[in-house]
Amino acid sequence: MEELEYQNRRLIPMWIPIGLVCWLPYIPVDRMNFPDQASFLWVRLGLSFGSTTMLFTFLLKPGRFWGVSIASIGYTYVMCGAGIAAVLANGDPAYLGGFLLCLVMIALIAPMPYWLMSLALSFTYLCFFCGVLILDIKFTTNSQKYSLQDFGTVVFITYVLGYVQHRIRKSHYLRAKEIERQKALVEVKEAESNRLLLNILPETIANELKASGATKPIRIESATVMFTDFVGFTRISEKLTPEEVVDELDKCFSYFDQVTEKYGLEKLKTIGDSFMCAGGLPTANQTHAIDCCLAALEIQAFMNQMKDIKHQQGFDYWELRLGMNTGPLVAGVVGHKKFAYDVWGDTVNTASRLESSGVPGKINISLTTYEAVKHLFACEHRGQVKAKNKGDIDMYFLNGIRPELSVNRAGRVPNKEFLDSYRALRESITLST
Repeated sequence: MEELEYQNRRLIPMWIPIGLVCWLPYIPVDRMNFPDQASFLWVRLGLSFGSTTMLFTFLLKPGRFWGVSIASIGYTYVMCGAGIAAVLANGDPAYLGGFLLCLVMIALIAPMPYWLMSLALSFTYLCFFCGVLILDIKFTTNSQKYSLQDFGTVVFITYVLGYVQHRIRKSHYLRAKEIERQKALVEVKEAESNRLLLNILPETIANELKASGATKPIRIESATVMFTDFVGFTRISEKLTPEEVVDELDKCFSYFDQVTEKYGLEKLKTIGDSFMCAGGLPTANQTHAIDCCLAALEIQAFMNQMKDIKHQQGFDYWELRLGMNTGPLVAGVVGHKKFAYDVWGDTVNTASRLESSGVPGKINISLTTYEAVKHLFACEHRGQVKAKNKGDIDMYFLNGIRPELSVNRAGRVPNKEFLDSYRALRESITLST
C-alpha cells in the first residue's frame, strides 16, 4: 500500500490531464462522424468518467484513495477494449490508434502492481473478444485484419512496457525510501551529537562552535564560582573496591549535576573527588550568587543525609568542603578534539582557596559573595583567614536562608517573600536589557 501511495502522488497528476484532454474533445467528433454508433459515445464518456474520478480522488486525499484510482484505471482498460471492438465493428480503424495509445500510456503511468495491470490487460483482451462475438465481427477486410494484428502487437508491447515500468518505479521507490532512511539516520546522529555536545558545552557556546567552528573567550563582569571537595576521600576509598569508589562518586556527582541544572548553574568539570560549577555564565544574570547558595545548601543537606545513613550502617563516609567566590572572570572553550568549557581569573583561584580553607560540612563564602546574598541568607563572619598564595581574606560561613524568609523559619526552603525578592532581582536585568 505504501508503495502504491508513493506512486499515486507522482503519477496520477500525469494521467489526469491526459485522460481529460484526450477523450472529452472527441465526443462531438464522434457524434458528427458516426451518428449511428452510440457505442463510441459511451466509450468516450466512460474514459472521461474514469479520468474525472481519479482527479477528484487525488484532489481530496491521494494517499487514502489509491484503491479508487486503481479501479478507475482498470475501468479505463475495459473501456479501451470496448472502444477497439466498436472501431472494428464499424469497419473503419481510423480511431484505433487512440485506444491503442491509451493502453500503452496506462502501462507507462498506472500506479498498480504489475500482476494487477496484467490481469486488467488480460480482462481488456477478453472484453474485446466478447465484443467481437456480440457484434459479430468477421474481420473480412484487410483493414480489420491489419487492425487486429496491431491490437495484438500493442497488447504484447504493453505487457513488456508495464513490467519494465514496474521495475523502474519499484527501484525509484526503494531508492527514495533508502534516502529517507539515510536522512533519518543523519538526523538521529545529529541529534545525538547535539545532545552530547550540550553535555559538554553551554547551548549558546555549542551553537557558536557549530556555526563558525570556533568560539571567542568572553569576559564576564560578575559570576559566582563554586568548588566542592570530599574530606577523607583518600582514607576511606582505600577500604573500598575500585567499583565501589566509582559508584559512590557517581551517586554524589549525579546528584550535584541535578542540583546545578535545577538552579541554572553551569557544571564545568570534576577532578578526582572535586566538583566545579559556576553561575552567571555564559548568559549574565543578577541572581548567580543566590543560585549558587541555594544549590550549595541542597548539596550540603544531601551529603549530611548520606553521612548519617552510612554511620547508621556502621560505615565511614566522607564529608564535604564547599567554597564559593563572586567576581569577574574569563570564560571560553579550550581544546580541538576534546572540547572543554572553562573559566580563568582571580575569582576562580580565590574560590578554590575558599574551598581548601573551609571547614568540613560547612559552606565557605567570600566577602563579595556575602555582599551579594546577605539580604537573603544568614551568614557567619569567620574573620580574616589565611589562604594559600592569597594572604588573609575575609571569609563567611553560609548557614542557611534567613529564618523570616524560609518556610517554617527552618532556613532551608525559600518562602513567598524570598521568591518575590528573587523574581524582582531576576527581572531587573531583563528590563534593563
